[in-house]
Amino acid sequence: LYVYNAQDDSVDTDLGYRGTISNVLVQQVNVDSTNNHDSAGMEFGNDHNTIVTDDDNATQPTIVNYTGYILGGGISLKYDAGVNVDNVKFVSAKTADTEQVFFRGEDTYDTNATNIDGDICFKDTAVTLDEAGTYAASNSKDSSTTKTAYTAWAAATRDLHSVTGTIYLDDSSSCTGATESTIWKGTAGSYDALED
Repeated sequence: LYVYNAQDDSVDTDLGYRGTISNVLVQQVNVDSTNNHDSAGMEFGNDHNTIVTDDDNATQPTIVNYTGYILGGGISLKYDAGVNVDNVKFVSAKTADTEQVFFRGEDTYDTNATNIDGDICFKDTAVTLDEAGTYAASNSKDSSTTKTAYTAWAAATRDLHSVTGTIYLDDSSSCTGATESTIWKGTAGSYDALED
C-alpha cells in the first residue's frame, strides 16, 4: 500500500476492523494539521465510545512493515481502539508538537488493546526524541483525563496489552519498516506517482 499526500490520516480504520495491512509506505506532503494528533500516519477508532475494556469488537488492526514520512502525528487512537504493530518506522521533521503517539480520551487506555508485536521506531530528524517528546501526556479531546499515551507507553509506567518487540526513539535504523523499493515503482528518489 502506497499512500501519498492523503492530507488527513494516511492509514485510517474504524468500525471494528481487525484485518492485517502489510507493506505500507506513507508520504505526507500536505496535511490538514501538523499538530501531534490530526493528519496522523495511522488513526484507529470505533464509531462510538461505547466499547468496554477488552471487548473483542474493538477496532484492532495489525500493521506489519510500515514506513511513514510524516508531517502530522504518528499514531492516533480513539474510541477504545487498539492496534498491533510489527516492524513500523516513523520519520518526522517536526520541531514542535513532536509527540508521535496520541490518545483521544482515556478509553483507549482502558480497552488495553495495543500490542507491540515487533520493533517500532520513532525518529525526528530535527530534534532528539525522549519519551516525553514521543508520547503525549494529554488527550486530544479531554485534557482532564489522566490515562494518556504517555502513561501507557513510557517505560516506567508501560501498560500496553503486550510488548514483545522493542520501542526505539530516534533510531530508525533499528526498524527496516516497509521495503520501499518493492512498494514504490516510480522514479528513484521521487514520490510523485505520476512519474515512471
